[in-house]
Amino acid sequence: MRVLFINVSKEYGARVYREYPLGIGILATIVRCAGHSVKIYDMVVEKTPIVDIISDFQPDLIGLSFTSISANTAYRLLETLKSTVSAVFIAGGIHPTLYYEEALSHGFDFVVVGEGEYVILPLINNVKKNGNYAFDQLEGVAYKNGDNVVYKPQAKLVDINELPFIDRSLFVMDNYPYHSIVSSRGCIYKCRFCSSKGLTGCKPRMSTPEKIISEMEFLVNEYGKINLYWADDMFFHNHATRINFCNLLIQKRLPIQYIIQLRADNINNELMAALKQSGCIKVAIGAESGSNEILKTIRKDINRETITNAIYCAKKNEVRIKTWWIVGLPGTYDQQMESLEVIKLSRPNEAAIHTFVPLPGSEFWDNADKYGIDISNISLQKLETFGYYANLDDIHFDYISAKELHTLINTYEQELVSYGYVSTDESKGNEDYIYTSPNQKQTFEV
Repeated sequence: MRVLFINVSKEYGARVYREYPLGIGILATIVRCAGHSVKIYDMVVEKTPIVDIISDFQPDLIGLSFTSISANTAYRLLETLKSTVSAVFIAGGIHPTLYYEEALSHGFDFVVVGEGEYVILPLINNVKKNGNYAFDQLEGVAYKNGDNVVYKPQAKLVDINELPFIDRSLFVMDNYPYHSIVSSRGCIYKCRFCSSKGLTGCKPRMSTPEKIISEMEFLVNEYGKINLYWADDMFFHNHATRINFCNLLIQKRLPIQYIIQLRADNINNELMAALKQSGCIKVAIGAESGSNEILKTIRKDINRETITNAIYCAKKNEVRIKTWWIVGLPGTYDQQMESLEVIKLSRPNEAAIHTFVPLPGSEFWDNADKYGIDISNISLQKLETFGYYANLDDIHFDYISAKELHTLINTYEQELVSYGYVSTDESKGNEDYIYTSPNQKQTFEV
């Protein structure tokens, strides 16, 4: 079969990180290894119209992967494609997983609910039977039988150590400024603003350090010296494994510089020294807020002292540190301002200021009224305006007004400039201190 995977994204221009879509990358790799013809279309970077790609490739099956902020774009695209090509259409990703009945009502033939690695080939094989279907035996697939929706949950989580390396030749690598890798699933933490557990679950699963290093060697053999972004929300799940990985990588002496994400409470001198020696050039942490009250409300399980110490520790070990801060989390105006105190004191190299958006599937979405969040006027169309740079006028909070949010962001910018930070719009890329905010036209490259 000819299978086309589409990474659906609303066009945000320079506000979107250009990293190749690893989720559909692993599915496409599995499908190609099974002998099917496969193509990936990434809406973030592609310039060729999708209808031209389809006219040339003539796919038998088309899979669309999308988030909540891309859902309306996906549904409009589906309508266009169904009038263009006769194919089977599959939805996957966080939004279809959370709202599979909605996706089916918009015209998808099937929805992959949750992880797709164990689902995609059985689904394709059933589609190939030309009517002799046994879809009711498939786990993790939702579809309509007449007016009824049929769905059987997956009984088994994906063992990521069983998965093949992603075939990067499926991507047009010139479209991406760096390589990326993902090595884990699931999260034990319970941050109230996060919705990622809806797709991968709460049970943490991690590739072994040996497998990850083998994939890094594979990338070096294919592409030579590389810059690598570690796309996992957290770089390994415990301190001992992180140190073990760094030591193994140091022994390999691979020509790789890499960037990771960690929680502030994961950072200490031993780890930072090992990261530095093994080629890590930047650590990114989700600080979220400098207010202990807000941090407690969002259930981040850290405090401002932990954040400050993490920033100091990274800088002491000469590893660049990036911080994410969210404006508009449940809390007073004065509490929102406390993040500036932490930034001024600790001076992280990069400060990314984002707008709080209650994402579908998060605690703040599911129980919005409890936290003073009004989502009653948020339609599927308005979800398109969401994301890190949301239109503040579309979101209503009991604890802070849209006018106050605008004032906060403007104040953040003015203060950051006074601290010596340069905006991403004005940055030449080599400054020691850079910030971005919803007022900027472009964000960080990574």
